Amino acid sequence: MSYDTQFGFDTKQRRRADPTHQPYQPARSLRNGDLAAIHVFMPWWPHERLCDARIWPGMIAIWLALPVRAFIKPDFPLELRAMLRAAGLAPARVSLELPEAAAMAITPDGLLRLSALRDTGVGLILTEFGGAIASLSALKRLPLTAMKLSPTLVRGLPADREDSGLVRAAIAAAHTLGLAVIADGIAGVAQSAWLAGEGCAAGLGPLFGAPMSAERLGDWLAGTCQPGAVAAIKHRD
Repeated sequence: MSYDTQFGFDTKQRRRADPTHQPYQPARSLRNGDLAAIHVFMPWWPHERLCDARIWPGMIAIWLALPVRAFIKPDFPLELRAMLRAAGLAPARVSLELPEAAAMAITPDGLLRLSALRDTGVGLILTEFGGAIASLSALKRLPLTAMKLSPTLVRGLPADREDSGLVRAAIAAAHTLGLAVIADGIAGVAQSAWLAGEGCAAGLGPLFGAPMSAERLGDWLAGTCQPGAVAAIKHRD
């Protein structure tokens, strides 16, 4: 399956789960419950979604889910730098999400582009970890800053012994590589508490908030964010 075909399939899955296709979803720190980031789904460079972030609290990290085809464009690092400058966003606030299946197929040219992206100052999050068969040794060559566990791994926690063992091993491997760990699809307090105890830094899912529109997100932030109550996932230097 090609990258674009896979992305199209993933997009349809998201839209079936969310018929109104709300592009923003909050993520929480699992250490203290503070707001950690806003996940932003961007089909392809809609400027307004980045510009929306101008009014968000300045410490909130921004995780951008882009089409895989963006990463294979030779001029993508230059486009991204220009886009962030136009939106008035510091690169240090932004991380790009790269699906595991695509990361495992990165070519030498693609690796150079990922390095160029990291040179702009943005982070790089490997997403859907555990959704495909990945080589941990291959991850060492990618300039990643964080790893996001697939909802398929999170779903059975903490009761499923096999899933618990796999997640524990994945978190340990990520920490060995110097990566922060994020969990996707957290639906219950028991899941959140178990992941926090294992060293997972942040998570998103039904427990913390469903995808929402820009207007709804603004209202949600106004009622959620208090001074000093926002946590940021720092990039690895």
